Amino acid sequence: MSIEIKQVKNMNFEQQWQIASAVSAETKSQFGTEQKIVPVTPILILQREIGVVALHKNQLVGYVGATNLNDRHTQIGTLVVPEHSQGSGIGQLLVAGITELVRETESQPFAFCNPGSKSSFERAGYTPALPGELPPQAQSQFNNQPMIHPRQISRSNTTQTKGLMLA
Repeated sequence: MSIEIKQVKNMNFEQQWQIASAVSAETKSQFGTEQKIVPVTPILILQREIGVVALHKNQLVGYVGATNLNDRHTQIGTLVVPEHSQGSGIGQLLVAGITELVRETESQPFAFCNPGSKSSFERAGYTPALPGELPPQAQSQFNNQPMIHPRQISRSNTTQTKGLMLA
């Protein structure tokens, strides 16, 4: 499957709104009785400082966003991969791509992982956060496992994203 990775901010507004609406609908469909993911609105998606989408033949097959909590910490969240695309590595590609973008801002990326997203973050180099590593305002609505990207990043850890064109 050929996957194109793009930054939401580099799309025109109509495309951004279409992506945001599709992500919102997907979060609502995955919420259900298991509460796999927190439903979000299109407006919330568009307010994220960084958003990255995965497209296959111009169809959404994944999204992840990031919000700056302060000048040193950025929370990555709303990792969404539709059920028909899960297990294909798209989640890992998205997490690696957005982590690279957050690192470019010299901010510490972290996430609260639900059981479905934890493996994508682990494969991208995230480990459980230790007490005191996250800012006090960092919160999870479901008391999910906080994960943090290693403070020291080496070029060998970023090879997963080499060749990805983050447009």
